[in-house]
Amino acid sequence: MARSDIEALIADLVQEDARLRAGAVDRAIDEAVRRYAKDRPRVLVADTVSTGDYLLAVPAGWEDGSRILSLEWPVGANPPAIRRPGALTLYASPDGPRLQCKVLPPADGVTVRITFSVGHRLTGSDDTIPEGDRTAVASLAASTLLEQLAVATAGDTDSTIPADTVDHKTASDRYAARARAARKVYDDHLGGAAGVVRPVGAAEVGLPGRLGLLRGRRE
Repeated sequence: MARSDIEALIADLVQEDARLRAGAVDRAIDEAVRRYAKDRPRVLVADTVSTGDYLLAVPAGWEDGSRILSLEWPVGANPPAIRRPGALTLYASPDGPRLQCKVLPPADGVTVRITFSVGHRLTGSDDTIPEGDRTAVASLAASTLLEQLAVATAGDTDSTIPADTVDHKTASDRYAARARAARKVYDDHLGGAAGVVRPVGAAEVGLPGRLGLLRGRRE
């Protein structure tokens, strides 16, 4: 899977790009991926080796915004020697980020196993978004684009409605309603609130019942 798959899902949901500014789709996708990464971060596990000092090297893959989720040292103990995440905190040094021990540091040569969060990537060749979350991420991006279309069509009337049909909603109203529906798909899938997430691998959200609204079809 790649970025083009998300773009195709968005095109199905929005079905309108003539009024969108250049680059709007790319910006909406990038912002959706950033928000999704906060709500459901990717988790990596990597080892770093202590030198006996209070400062340790950050593990491979660590990036700006990463958070420590769990710690283990010494590695290989039975039961595992799990430490509270707060035993290490991020320390800014002139040589780059380091991890500072808030407790007695591990001895020289001891391996420290760190479970930590990182962001998601979505490019033409690098895609870390799980299959079950793709529709939700596309829906979040689509909601941003539909909000933009609601603004762009403010004051317009929907020319697709027959003149003898009693319907006082404007095109802007319809885009706004579709934006809310698309955002609800994301919120429902991610647990209904920021920071309250379901495990990765949960069943993909079902769209029947909202597809007509998302795609602009009248029942």
